[in-house]
Amino acid sequence: MTSEKLYGILKFLDTLDSKLGLQSSLEAIDAALTNLASAPSQPQHQNSLAAALTSFESAVSQMKKAISPSQLAAIKAMDGEEFFDPTLFEKVKNSVQMNAMTPAVARDFVQDLATRRANFLTTVRDASRTLGALNVQESALQAGSADIAFLIPRDIFENQLGLSRRN
Repeated sequence: MTSEKLYGILKFLDTLDSKLGLQSSLEAIDAALTNLASAPSQPQHQNSLAAALTSFESAVSQMKKAISPSQLAAIKAMDGEEFFDPTLFEKVKNSVQMNAMTPAVARDFVQDLATRRANFLTTVRDASRTLGALNVQESALQAGSADIAFLIPRDIFENQLGLSRRN
């Protein structure tokens, strides 16, 4: 992946998360589960959890439509696949449903996921700012042009591609 492509995917992830509010929805679920664990009989805590889950479901649904297969492959290469997984809502919902009698267990799952995802997003934003400071910009393709890259196995040329000719 070129630095321009990396910069582009980093900016895309930051913009997508901000636009859809994925992280804030996940953190709202965490807060609702925390409240529910401390006072399980309060209907407002149950209602806020239901609202947070609905908001998160909507955000994940929009995320699925926004990420192309090539972008998903780039996200996977950066070890961020878990945080932009199309089944993310199902995993959170299953944790809540399986631990309905023990909301603290579901809270711990969501809290861990939210913390690791926030750390990933911080890394994405820091890397994007650093590349921007180095004057790396996303390359824009002109209409009618294409961008293609090939991965050539180094062992075919014994790591000497273009350096010397064999006779």
